[in-house]
Amino acid sequence: MGPIWDFNLGFGNANYCTQGNPEGWVTSFNSICPQDFWLIPFWWNRLNQDGHYRSQLAARWVAIRANEFATSKIITYIDSVYNVLNTVLPGETKSAQQRNFETWPVLGQYVWPNYYVGSSFNDEVNWLKNWVTNRMNWLDLNMPSVITEITDVTEGVRVDAFPNPFLKEITFDYSLASAGAIEIKLFDLLGQLVLKTRASHAEAGAYQMTLKTEALPTGSYYYQVTSGTDLISGKIIKWE
Repeated sequence: MGPIWDFNLGFGNANYCTQGNPEGWVTSFNSICPQDFWLIPFWWNRLNQDGHYRSQLAARWVAIRANEFATSKIITYIDSVYNVLNTVLPGETKSAQQRNFETWPVLGQYVWPNYYVGSSFNDEVNWLKNWVTNRMNWLDLNMPSVITEITDVTEGVRVDAFPNPFLKEITFDYSLASAGAIEIKLFDLLGQLVLKTRASHAEAGAYQMTLKTEALPTGSYYYQVTSGTDLISGKIIKWE
């Protein structure tokens, strides 16, 4: 296991190179801190040149941001750890954080490579919350955009799924070049069918079909739209 102080550095508490800045990508580290011993591999930047990788990254960010990386959940977790460290347990006269700072009296003292020096335990915790919140907000603004991926588009049928990300329902806007039936299936990432609907149309034209999705958990899904021999597929995301 690596040194535990690296967790502090990972959350911006370093006064060299990035200087506590919650903005930026690790792929820029070599130009920001070229003198550092631990530079990143060249192929990390190559990943961002791949459109498929960027699309997958965008979809993954939306999925985890709606769940375990939601700001409210992160702050709740920090508060839960704070409560544990700040609670005086039975048989003890002081909390864990009090005993820690009596043994290592570093509050209000600069210890390399601190970027921020709080005068109290609460100051340190609040700074961490602010830094994490700013970091998440920056990532929201700078992640690649989520794109509805549509493949195998044919002249017979056109499909668009919206909104993406969706909440309580997802609408499929489609047009048929000729009369016929259309079937819409929704699958989770394990390939399990979670929703299915079908409709018949007596003539060509533009139509809409809305599926209720309140019962679906947040995450990524794939849809398949079938009309005759035409098959169109795409990815959609349910947000919290």
